[in-house]
Amino acid sequence: MWDFLKRKKAKSVFVPTDFDPDEEQEHHDSKVLKALYSWVLVLLGVSVLVSVQFPFFQEVHKRSGAFVEEAAFALLLAGLFSLTVEKYHREEFRHFVIVERRKLKRDVFLYAYGHAVAEETRQEIKDLILDCPFHRDELRLEWHFAPAKDALDKIRLTKIFSYTQRNGTKIPQPYTYRLHQNTTSSVLRQVSENQTQTVKIRRKSKDDINLEKNHAQISGEPTSDHIRELQTDEIGQLQPGEEMYVSVTITETRPILSDDSYSSKHPVVGKTLVSVYVEAGLDLVAAAYCQSKALEIRTEHNPPAIHAWHIRRGILPFQGINVSWSPAPPKAEVPETKNAEPEGGLLPAPPVPLVASQKTDTGAAKG
Repeated sequence: MWDFLKRKKAKSVFVPTDFDPDEEQEHHDSKVLKALYSWVLVLLGVSVLVSVQFPFFQEVHKRSGAFVEEAAFALLLAGLFSLTVEKYHREEFRHFVIVERRKLKRDVFLYAYGHAVAEETRQEIKDLILDCPFHRDELRLEWHFAPAKDALDKIRLTKIFSYTQRNGTKIPQPYTYRLHQNTTSSVLRQVSENQTQTVKIRRKSKDDINLEKNHAQISGEPTSDHIRELQTDEIGQLQPGEEMYVSVTITETRPILSDDSYSSKHPVVGKTLVSVYVEAGLDLVAAAYCQSKALEIRTEHNPPAIHAWHIRRGILPFQGINVSWSPAPPKAEVPETKNAEPEGGLLPAPPVPLVASQKTDTGAAKG
C-alpha cells in the first residue's frame, strides 16, 4: 500500500528537465513564499471583516468602520487573486519558457532563423567558431617583391604578417603557437635554399618570445608531408581577455610566375589590411577567397609600386587572401612619325572655299 502511494506521488510531481536542480529549488521556494503571502492577505482580510462587526465600529465609529471594511475587502481580493489568477499566469509563463527552451535545444538555427542547417555545416560551425576560444584582430598582411640577384626568372619575396591574438573566454586557455606552411613539395624545394622564418611574440608584463629558423635548418627537414612547422610552448596560458602581439617574417626566393596565400586557423575580426610593395616589373592579382566581393582599395593604392586593399568584414578560419604574380608585359614602343616636307619648302595653304551664309528675314545675304 505504501509503495502504491509513493508511486502515485512521484507521478503527480512534475519535474521539468529543462531546469537545473538549483533553479528548480529556487522556483519551488519562491512559489511557496508567494502562496504564504497570499494566504496571509486572505486571513488578514477575513479577520478585519470580522472585527468590523463589533459594536466599536457599528455604533461609535461608523465611518471608520466603512473604511476598514473596504480595506478588508481589498486585502481579501488581493490574496484570492494571487492564489488563483496570478498563479495560473505564472504557471503558463513557466510552461511557455520550458517549451521554448526545448525548441532551442533541438535546433538553435531553426529556432533563430526559421530554417534548418545541415548537420555537417553545424558541426563545422561548432568546431571552428563556437568551440574556438581565440580570435585575431588588427590583421596586417604585407608582401614585398624585389629583383633577385643573378636570376632573371626569380624574385626575392619578403612576407610580413602581424596580428593581435585574444582569449575571448572567461577562463584561462592553454595556447601553443604553430606556424604552418602547407604547400607542395616542388615549392618547398624552390624556397628551401634560402628561406628564413622569424616570429616575434609580445605580451604585457612578459618577456618577448623570438623564434627563428634559417635556410640550413629548413633544408634539412623532410618534405614528404608538405608541411613546415615552427612552434613553441613557451606561451603557456592566455588569461581571460588577454591579448598578445604576433609578428611573422618569412624571406624566400620564388619563381617570377607563382602565387602565395595566407589563412588563419582562428577567426579574424575587425579590419584586415593587405599591402603589396613591388620593386620588380610584375603584374599582381589579389583576391579574398573568403568573400564574394572584390577587395576594397585603400587611399595608399598607387600601382604598380604600391597595392593597398582592405577587408572590413570578418574572415572565417582557413579562409584568407591569395596573391598571384607574373612578369609584366613589356611596354609597346610607338615609333615617332615625321611629316615629310616637299622639295622647295612648305606648300602654300589651300584657298578657303566660300560658304554661302543664310538669308535673314529681309532677304539680304551676309557674306
